[in-house]
Amino acid sequence: MPALRTCRLLFLVFSTSFCMLSLLIPSCSTAMPDLSVRGVKAYQVVKKAESFYNSAVGYAGSTPAVVWAFRDLLAEKNADAAFKSLLQEATLPGRLYGLCGLWFTDQAAFKEQVAHYRAMPGKVKTMIGCIIAEDEIAELVESKHPNAIRLRGPEDTMQAWWARNPKAQGFSDIAGGCWPSELKGKKGAQRPVKR
Repeated sequence: MPALRTCRLLFLVFSTSFCMLSLLIPSCSTAMPDLSVRGVKAYQVVKKAESFYNSAVGYAGSTPAVVWAFRDLLAEKNADAAFKSLLQEATLPGRLYGLCGLWFTDQAAFKEQVAHYRAMPGKVKTMIGCIIAEDEIAELVESKHPNAIRLRGPEDTMQAWWARNPKAQGFSDIAGGCWPSELKGKKGAQRPVKR
C-alpha cells in the first residue's frame, strides 16, 4: 500500500511540474509565423545567417543563399510577421535582414527599430562585393555620411535615386532604404538553376 501511495504522489508531482512547464514555454519562445513550405525554409536560412551580405558577392558577383531566402520571405503573405519574428530570435545578421524586410512591410515599425539599432554598439560580419569585413552595426544601419542614399520610401528604387542624384557618391545604409532595396533586387530576378 505505501508503494502505491508513493507512486501516486510521484505521478502527481511530475504531472503538476509538466503542466507548469508547459505554461511557461510559450512565453519564452517566439511563435513561427504562418509561412509556406518555401517560406519556412527561407526563414530558417535568414534566422541562422552568419554574415550580412549584399546581393552580389565574390569575384563572380553571385547572389548568396541568404539573400534569395530574404526575397522568398518578402514574397510571403505573412512577410511582416516573419521579419518581426526574425528581430526577436535571429542571429545579429539575421536581425538586420529582418530590419531590411520591415522597410517594405511596416514603415512605422522600421523607423522604431532603426532608432534601436543605430545606437547599438559592436560590429557585425559583412561581405559586400569581394570585401569581407566586420562593420560597425550603427554605421551599417544609419550612415553618418552627408551623401548617404535616402530613398523616398519602399516604392522608390536605387535607379530612380541615381537619376535624381547623378553626381552623388551614394553611401549605403539600411535606414535610407539602400540595403533593403538592393537586397530585394530587380523585379523578375531568377535564381540560377543548379546543375
